[in-house]
Amino acid sequence: QSLGPVPLAAALGNHDRALGSETLARVFGPPYYSFDLANSHFVILDTEQPGAVGRIEGKQWEWLVHDLQQARGAQFRFVVLHQPLFPVATYRGKALDRYPLLRDRLHLLFVQEKVHCVFQGHEHLYDRQERDGVNYVITGGGGAPLYAEERQGGFHHYLRVDVTAKAYTVAVKRLD
Repeated sequence: QSLGPVPLAAALGNHDRALGSETLARVFGPPYYSFDLANSHFVILDTEQPGAVGRIEGKQWEWLVHDLQQARGAQFRFVVLHQPLFPVATYRGKALDRYPLLRDRLHLLFVQEKVHCVFQGHEHLYDRQERDGVNYVITGGGGAPLYAEERQGGFHHYLRVDVTAKAYTVAVKRLD
């Protein structure tokens, strides 16, 4: 069953900041937000906030805690952000793991609030891992130069996420 048009939900990355905060706000709206679609709750976070790059803290953290608590009734909870919590290649030590205490606090919140899947970018490759019941997917193979060998996730791809009343699936679709 089709849900009709799906809104564009942009999780801005480090290269997008070159446009400037005012332009980004005018084109994409607030830098972090959430919405509900059918039985799912989606949270879009900003890992590139001026003065807090690579950290979810302050007002954004407080908002996130409250938002996830309010979304406890959703069948599925998904989070989208740019920098990965647990990078696997080029950005080890240079993404959200640069601040391990804040990264771990974020991961524990996802566990506590039963976030099902976290979609991340920044690393130009594909990786999927599960930690404490939370699925973490790095999907950075949309067209930019790749950062890994093919066997390590270095292939161009996109994800197809299907959600039903009882389950969700994430399928990796290779561009070749």
